[in-house]
Parts: sequence; structure tokens; C-alpha cells
Amino acid sequence: MKVAKYFTYILLWSAILIVFQNCNSNDEDNSEPQKTEEEVIQEKLGATLTFEEMHDTMQVAHMVRVWNGYHNSKFIDNLQDIYATRLFFYGEDKNSYEALNVKRKVFQKYPDYFQRIIGGIKVSKVSSDEYRCDFTKYIKVGSITAPVPAYLIFKKVEENQWQIVAESDPETDVKHQEFKDSMLVFKAMYSPSMTEIKGNFSGKDNETIFVFPPENLSCSDCATSLFFSNELLPPLDIRGTKAVQLLNEGDLDGDGNDEFSALFNDGSGGKMRIYTFKRGEWSVLKKFSVDYHQLISDEEQRTNAVQLAGSGYIYIQEKSGDTIRQEKVNIWDF
Repeated sequence: MKVAKYFTYILLWSAILIVFQNCNSNDEDNSEPQKTEEEVIQEKLGATLTFEEMHDTMQVAHMVRVWNGYHNSKFIDNLQDIYATRLFFYGEDKNSYEALNVKRKVFQKYPDYFQRIIGGIKVSKVSSDEYRCDFTKYIKVGSITAPVPAYLIFKKVEENQWQIVAESDPETDVKHQEFKDSMLVFKAMYSPSMTEIKGNFSGKDNETIFVFPPENLSCSDCATSLFFSNELLPPLDIRGTKAVQLLNEGDLDGDGNDEFSALFNDGSGGKMRIYTFKRGEWSVLKKFSVDYHQLISDEEQRTNAVQLAGSGYIYIQEKSGDTIRQEKVNIWDF
């Protein structure tokens, strides 16, 4: 009986050890290497194929984003790899050396140059081996930030390899003879940005939020758009207004990242929303009515509209009728 009892114990412990080892093995097998930022972006774009597996239209759309990334990283040599020996470059035929020299001068003069692709990329076939990609790029050059319609034409030089044979935008094509320089076209057409703020909104330092109004200011259901220097952050549209003022409110909820407030007038009065980035998306932490004219004209009042009130709480200056009252809000209930 004792032998059988001990044998049973041995079997039981052996089974426990096997299960424990399997769990450890599974944990090791399931551990994945840290994804690069580019891989995360590709996942967000729904890319499940390798570049070689993509059909031509998908490849050239991908190349537009590669081209965009080289601009923000200021990798001139990488741009050289995707330029054809000669190309149509903002109203003129240039060789790749001349085109890259123009880019180099722009980057030197405007070290904070930034651009981002907004929305989708329209791909159309030009010939058997050429595709045109039309898109909107959001550009920051000095004090100017603006959305600019643009296009690239890619030519297939061999399987899975493309080169840019044209880079321009429709306005430059039309106005080049008048201005002779695409940067002069840009500066003549666009005005300084309304506002932009910096902060750590998703765990990365020095993220910038850019604001620009609707293209048609006579629209009935306008939307002011917010875009972010960190491409992993989805854009925001604030509907019902043609102008928004932003303020970095700091870390209100104690998660280590900054929140920001948006002040605007939606036609029915002043509104304020506090935005926070949680679980991969922007959410409204709190929205309330405010005295728009007072806050927009008084910097101190604007700053005091939202204040910390201890762990998990903030004070807000809410307008109710003709009165302004301070309210303590629990934001940990969010």
C-alpha cells in the first residue's frame, strides 16, 4: 500500500512538473520581439503582406510613405536611392543631383521641416510601367503649416523596384512660371498656422499637435482638424467650428502622459474638451461650456480653466447660464 501510495505521489508531482514546464515553454514561445515603429504603422494600415507580395498599386502607395519618412528623417542619401536619374521636379526637368540639392537647401534653411500624409493615396496607372500617386501632404515650414495636394509618379525599373520620375503639386505646376520656385509658391499661398502645441501625449517626448481650419470657411458643418507629428496618433476632427485653441494641460490623470484641452465656439457658445490618449485612441476626458470671449482674450483665465485638484480630480471653470462656477470633477471615473 505504501509503495502504491508513493508511486501515486510521484506520478502526481511528475504531472505537475510537466504542466509547469509546458507553461514556461509556452510563455517563451509566445514572447515576441519588440516591434519597430514602422512595423506598428504597417499593422495600423492593415498591411499583412510583404513588399514582394503586394501588387503594383500597393507597392507604389507604400513607396509614397517611404518617401515621406525620408523627408522627416532628413535622409538625403535614401532619397537618392528612389529618384530616377532625371525627373520632373516641381515644374522643371532636373537630374537627381539637382533635385536633391534643392531638398538639402530646404532642410538646412528649415531644420524643423515636417510633413505628413493626410488621408488616403489615390493610385492611377499612367502607362504599362508607371503609376501616379495623388495625396495630400501636411507641411510645416518655419511658421507656416498647411495641407498641400501633391503627387508622385513612379516607374518600375525591375521587379519590386520603383523610382520617382515626377514629384510636384498641381499649384506649383500652374504657378511655376510666375514664381520660379516651389517654396515661393508655398509661401504665397499659405498663411502661418493658427496654433500648435508640444507635449508627451502618448509616451513620446516632443510630440507636436498641428491645427488647421477647414479649406472652405463658408461651410455649414465645418470641422477643424488636428494632426500629430507622431504618425501613430490618429488625427482628430472637431466639428462645428472653424477655429480651435489648444493648451497642454500636463498629466491630469497620473498616467505619465499629457492631456490637452481644446477651446472653441460651436455657434451656440464656448466649449472646452479635455482629450486623453487611452487604449490606442483619443477620448474626451471631460467636456463643458465656458465663457469663450473671456478665455480667448485672457491668458491667465484660459490657463485656470482646468486645474489639478488632487489625485484623480480636476477643477473646471464651467459656464451655466450667465454664471461661472468652479466644479470639482473626478476624472478617474473615466
